[in-house]
Amino acid sequence: MQTKNIALLISAAGILAFAACNKVDINKGITNNEKTIVKLPQAANEINTISLDAAPGALTIPVLEVRRDVISEADLNTTQVVKIAPNPGAIDDYNAAHGSNLTTFTNFTLDPSTPFDGENFVVTFNPGDFVKFINITLDPSKLDFSKRNGLAFKIANAGNSPISADLNAVLVEVAVKNRYDGVYTLRTSTSGWSAYGINDGLSGTYPGDYLLISSGSASVKTFSTYVGGSLLPAFTAGLAGATAFGATSPQFTFDLATNKLIAVTNLANPDARNRQFAINPAVSDSRWDPDTKSIYAAFLMTQNGRPTQYVYDTMTYKGSR
Repeated sequence: MQTKNIALLISAAGILAFAACNKVDINKGITNNEKTIVKLPQAANEINTISLDAAPGALTIPVLEVRRDVISEADLNTTQVVKIAPNPGAIDDYNAAHGSNLTTFTNFTLDPSTPFDGENFVVTFNPGDFVKFINITLDPSKLDFSKRNGLAFKIANAGNSPISADLNAVLVEVAVKNRYDGVYTLRTSTSGWSAYGINDGLSGTYPGDYLLISSGSASVKTFSTYVGGSLLPAFTAGLAGATAFGATSPQFTFDLATNKLIAVTNLANPDARNRQFAINPAVSDSRWDPDTKSIYAAFLMTQNGRPTQYVYDTMTYKGSR
């Protein structure tokens, strides 16, 4: 699967700079020997992810690039209208192929530069234009973190020009990430459950990546690539092997002002064991470090009929998700 992640941790100034690039020093495209071709360059990727900070306020972003590869100066100096249609079937196909829950994104306003005629987005190339963008305006802080927001496009009509056979349909995900979101390496130590074959007191690096996924403006849920899910990682006695606990799904919540870890909750539906998490009150410095972006989390896991298990996690930041 080929995915392009456009990390737009966007400030208003960054957006203005991006928008300015629409008219300055744009490559005129590949000259061909036949006719001017209209294409969507982002179609080279299965999905294009635009990642935004969860900052409040209206933000205008380009979600689709539309390009015409002209064969002559005369073609460049013509007005050309291209119609781009919504393509919801592409979202259904992506979900079916990947078991994902991408949903059609609607919580935005369309920039006036690209009107919608009831069926299509209308992109007008004026003389001298060879690239245009569909821009949308949204407030990232108001998006639903529990949903994956998708936009799908296809070229419906390119006027008298051929449509690219390969670069004609694009899938975009608009994702909102808080400051704690990312890919981490997990180093973990536990104590209290040695009688049940669980590691006691040794610290080991868990295999695979540990993903922290925004679930709110100050909270993240977890995903272990080794486990293939959100079960709480651990090691068996003496770090003999990697394991994970059923009926668990940790969520970490921070104080945005101090970055202190203020809650650890279990998102999994409880079973008869009733496994629950809580902050370890004996450790006062569980936190996200803004300098290294690493997270230090000391918390408790309780279960009916067992003593408290103590968990000490260090999550070292590797990069954006």
